Order: sequence, then C-alpha cells, then structure tokens
Amino acid sequence: MKKIFLFFLFISIVLHFATFSYINKNIQSKKQLKISTNNKLVPIGYQKIKYVRLIEKNQEKEKIVTKKQTKPKKKIKNKKFIPKILQKQARKYIKVKESTPKTKTVDINQKIQDLQIIQKLDKTTQSYIKLYGDEYFTYSKEIKKYLIKNLNSIGRITQMYLRYPNISRRTKQQGMNIVEFYLYPNGDISNLKIKNNSGYTTLDKNTIKTIKLAYKDYPKPQSKTKIKIYVYYSLR
Repeated sequence: MKKIFLFFLFISIVLHFATFSYINKNIQSKKQLKISTNNKLVPIGYQKIKYVRLIEKNQEKEKIVTKKQTKPKKKIKNKKFIPKILQKQARKYIKVKESTPKTKTVDINQKIQDLQIIQKLDKTTQSYIKLYGDEYFTYSKEIKKYLIKNLNSIGRITQMYLRYPNISRRTKQQGMNIVEFYLYPNGDISNLKIKNNSGYTTLDKNTIKTIKLAYKDYPKPQSKTKIKIYVYYSLR
C-alpha cells in the first residue's frame, strides 16, 4: 500500500512541476513582448516595425472611385453667372448684328466725279444734296441721277402746296424745316419726319400736312429713294 501511495504522489508532483514550468514559460514570453498601437504583440527588439494592413484590389478601386466622386470642383476665377434669358437675348443680338449689311465703302475716284457733277448744278439742287452728306456718295448711279434731276422740282411742288397758317401769319412766325421721307416707285411715302424744327409747333405741323398733300405730284423713282428737302416760311 505504501508503494502505491508513493507512486501516485510522485506522479502528482511530476504533473504539478510540468504545469508550473509551462505557465512560467508563457509569463516570460509575454514579458518580452510589447503591445503595439494596433493592439498587436510586438517583440521588444522590433518596436520600429510598422504593420501595414493589406487591401484587396477591389477595395482599392472602390476607394479611388469614392475619392474622385468626393473631390471638390475647382472654382473658375473671374467667371460671371449669366442668366439664361440674357444668353438668349445675346444670341439674338449676335444674329441680328451678323445679318445687318456692312456699310458701303466709297470709291475716291467716283466721289471726285460726283463732286464735279454737283458743282455744275444749280444752287438749290446743291443745297438739297448737301443735306445727305457722305451718305449721298454711297447711293447707286440710278438714285443719284434721280436726285440730281428731281430734288429741285420736289421742293418747288412742296412750296406750291404750302399754305401759311393764319395764326402763324398773325403772330409773324417765320422759319425753316428740313423734311425727310422715303419715296416709292408707286408714289407712296413712308417714315415722314422733320429733321430740323422751325422753332414753332404750328409751322412744323403744317409742313407735315403739306407733304401729305403734295407727295402725289412728286416724280416717281425707279426704286425706293430717301428724299431730303427744305420747307421755308417767310413773310414778305
């Protein structure tokens, strides 16, 4: 019985010693390790090693896409906000501007010839042509011939139809109007207006009334022509 008791005692001592040595080794190994910032056990001799987390390719692509989407747009300097209404108006203006005919260039030699012809005309016709200024030299030869031939007679016909208003005669109103209008091949007129006021409303209104009566007797042009003439009011 003593032998059996000693045998089991020996076995228990051996087992206790084995467990004690195993626990002691684990404690010593833990002392030699240091906890890293990522909550991982790192040996003391390797504190400088940084653990890198591996990312799969699909995850990398997803991160790149999200970065592109969330990337803020660059602000364009000196860019003004233009409302859509103003943009439409600007486009219409550009189209109208492109459709408008360019101003005709005047040939110097032709201008010299025209001036030589004007110098040979009577003074009344010359005074009418001077009302056109440089615009006269941009007209076609056909219109120039018509003006040279008929401006004097248009002015004379207008003065024949002119009736001095009684109020203006009593108050001794005198003056001069410059009248402008377009004359058409069928004898009609348009855009009748006074370019120079006489200084008296009664005389100005009478001039418009006179032109509306006299235009039927004006010589007809072959094409639309701008007419500029004087209308005089004088008491003799």
